[in-house]
Amino acid sequence: MKGYLGVTTFTNDPKSPLIEDSFILVDDGQILEIGEVERASLPEGAEIREFPNCVAFPQLTNSYVDLSAPLECWMGVSFRSHPTLETYKNVILEGRKYWKDRDDEVVDILKKAVEDCLSLGIGKASFALPWLDDARVFTVPDRVEMFPIPITVGPVVMSEEVEEEMLKAVVEAGQILFVVLDETFYKKHGLFAQYEPHGIFRYVIVDFSFLENAFMKAEGRKGVEVFSEAGVFTKNSVIVHGWGLTDIELDVLAVKNVPVVKTPRFELLVHGGTLSLNEYVGRGMQVNLGTGPFRPNLFKEIEVALLFHQASLRSAPPMRILLELLAKLVFSEGGAIHMGNIPSKRLMRGFDASFVVAKSNRKIKTLEDFALFLMEEFDEQALQLVLSEGKELLMRSDVNHS
Repeated sequence: MKGYLGVTTFTNDPKSPLIEDSFILVDDGQILEIGEVERASLPEGAEIREFPNCVAFPQLTNSYVDLSAPLECWMGVSFRSHPTLETYKNVILEGRKYWKDRDDEVVDILKKAVEDCLSLGIGKASFALPWLDDARVFTVPDRVEMFPIPITVGPVVMSEEVEEEMLKAVVEAGQILFVVLDETFYKKHGLFAQYEPHGIFRYVIVDFSFLENAFMKAEGRKGVEVFSEAGVFTKNSVIVHGWGLTDIELDVLAVKNVPVVKTPRFELLVHGGTLSLNEYVGRGMQVNLGTGPFRPNLFKEIEVALLFHQASLRSAPPMRILLELLAKLVFSEGGAIHMGNIPSKRLMRGFDASFVVAKSNRKIKTLEDFALFLMEEFDEQALQLVLSEGKELLMRSDVNHS
């Protein structure tokens, strides 16, 4: 039994949606109690851990963590100059090269991710791993029993790589398969429908409009219509990265009880953001929060998001857009959120990095200061300077924690 103290907890209680200084009592991955620290009455013998700068989302029953490619692979590509799906696939392939013959490292990373994040009240998690080869792809999943909460793991493949023998092996191993939906999906939806009842699929949708165009070109109708008839996307499957979906498609998924894992971190990295968690929940969808690609660089994400929204930032209400972007980035980084008087200014409290800008009388110490500075001095040179300073601080922080 473990007690986590000092976390900022988001609850399902509309009267008290946020507890800034809370405790979470967890036993074998199951949440027993959530409340304010000052009212905590923890059982004798419970292991106590303090996480004063962390956020817990205990109402989310499943989290998604992508370990298929390390930070170096993500930082080495640009999502602005190439088609999104093509770039994503290239990152996944680079990740396979990186992780080749490094099974033990993957297990160590799994341990750290579980201990530092997922035990904070999220009862179970799904991890996307690199596809290695037919002989060794399931060696890491075979070792997951050591972890303190129930987790499921599986490799990431493109739909063009999926064959029936692969699906048989996944079913026999009792694991899952993360499938990046590419242009071949419309040719293979019958095969996916055949194995859908086994509940092995986590569909990674990088660019839904691209898939729709492929279906329209091949069959003259939308993919969601074909999926409904073929039995693809059911309550046995999970949609990962729920962006780029229209209202109609979201409503169809809601009716079919298809869980959606929302990854705000990756969403901002690629698209600049779409629907909020509340908008998904408002449709009656079962929405989980995922971390997106493994350890993406916060400062790189801010840069991409700002450049993506550069036109909007110069328009009438730019501050709200920027603050919301930063708030979403902070959510995805697992920092504690401070609820200000204005909802759009929900920014992280206790962020341990300090942004320092080389101006004579100006120092930036918080994300809100950072946002204000960018609104006043939005030029490439200043932005690059802030990013460079931030990256150095982050690297020093990583060294100190290692």
